[in-house]
Amino acid sequence: MSFQYKTITETTSTTSAFKVYSCLLDQNGNNAPTTTVLENTIGAIVWTRFNVGVYYGTLTGAFPENKTFVFIQSLDIRNDGSYVSIKRVSDDVIVIQSLYFDLSGPTDDNADDILIKTSIEIRVYP
Repeated sequence: MSFQYKTITETTSTTSAFKVYSCLLDQNGNNAPTTTVLENTIGAIVWTRFNVGVYYGTLTGAFPENKTFVFIQSLDIRNDGSYVSIKRVSDDVIVIQSLYFDLSGPTDDNADDILIKTSIEIRVYP
């Protein structure tokens, strides 16, 4: 029995298959989140505090439906039952919600002061 070997050639490209926004978010008190932007090929996203524990990232037309993928670090870094989530809600808005789960009872409430160097990434595919 003889074996044949096939040579596979890989090609690489310097262009990405998607636009990306990566940052670390901090938020305290009644203030909008502040960011340390690590990479941004999407554009200037404006972060605002909408309500207790609810924050909007806004950029007109930047987040098209079925082409936007979002990630957030959802660790309980304070070890107190805190939780964060992220989602696309429209072509213009990404929403982040931070919650505090009462570990001694069945309640959970939106809460500020939970985003501490919280990493997020937004990808927009062509």
